[in-house]
Amino acid sequence: MKIDVHAHYYPLDYLEEIERLADRSNLRDQAWLGINERKVKTTPAMWSVDQRLAEMDAAGVDMQALSLSIPNVFFEDRAVAVALAQSTNEALADICRKHPRRFKALASLPLPHVDDAIVEMRRAVEHLGMHGLVLGSNINTRPLDSPEFMPLYEEADRLGLAIFIHPMIPMGIESLGVYDLAAGAGFLLDTTVAAARLAYSGVLERCRNLKVIIPHLGGVIPYIIKRLDNSYRTRPECRLVISNPPSHYLTRLYMDVVSFHQPALRCALDTVGAGQLLLGSDYPFALGSMEQAVASVKELGLPAEDEERVFSGNALGILR
Repeated sequence: MKIDVHAHYYPLDYLEEIERLADRSNLRDQAWLGINERKVKTTPAMWSVDQRLAEMDAAGVDMQALSLSIPNVFFEDRAVAVALAQSTNEALADICRKHPRRFKALASLPLPHVDDAIVEMRRAVEHLGMHGLVLGSNINTRPLDSPEFMPLYEEADRLGLAIFIHPMIPMGIESLGVYDLAAGAGFLLDTTVAAARLAYSGVLERCRNLKVIIPHLGGVIPYIIKRLDNSYRTRPECRLVISNPPSHYLTRLYMDVVSFHQPALRCALDTVGAGQLLLGSDYPFALGSMEQAVASVKELGLPAEDEERVFSGNALGILR
């Protein structure tokens, strides 16, 4: 069995609403509106379940965990954020009800409104039957370790949920507007910083039941993890609230295989082990590929038991 944990779906009503909400004078809104115009609206698989199922069958993928991508439902207007979260979660949950053997779904939360996000988390998981959460790597430039978000993590920890941390418009977007650098590099750096902050701030130490997924092979965490530990060793401010080096927490993260580059995959495998790797494709974005995701795992030449864990066993263990 093959379960793709990194697959995006956009309800058409959602696409219409975020286009209406975009502030075209704001650089960050301009960036995600451009993604919507150039990459989402031009790709029917983003909202067509029938096309998606056909392409999953062709790639040999049995199940996808659906999630929203940029800009998710992170709007400063509370009523807007709540309404978008509710309608989107209901749309994804409905797909799962219609195709229970093919889809799981990750709930979006109306952040930065933490109380409302906790209410929607419970509704999505306990009443809609959704299977985990998707958060942004930053919430409208707020870092994920902001103290205001701690109650959210504590409730997710109580429920033992998986949290997929997907890139949002990255910090420093001003310098990433050419050559598709936001997608090529900025997204990965933003999720890396988000994960490091969750480790250094103590969120991962305090909330040990969270199953945190960092896409795109963990950003650049496998390649800089020793450097992060060296900061812990040499900088007193890095030791203020955690009792172990950051690698103690970061090697417990789950990482999907969206890289498709064998040396990088082997670095991640050596860093976190087969028990923390997940099949992921970033479908249906053009930089993603279900076929390459499956092939890259097979090319690792893992023992059959480890290959099965990457293809499906690890996902089944963490998705509610």
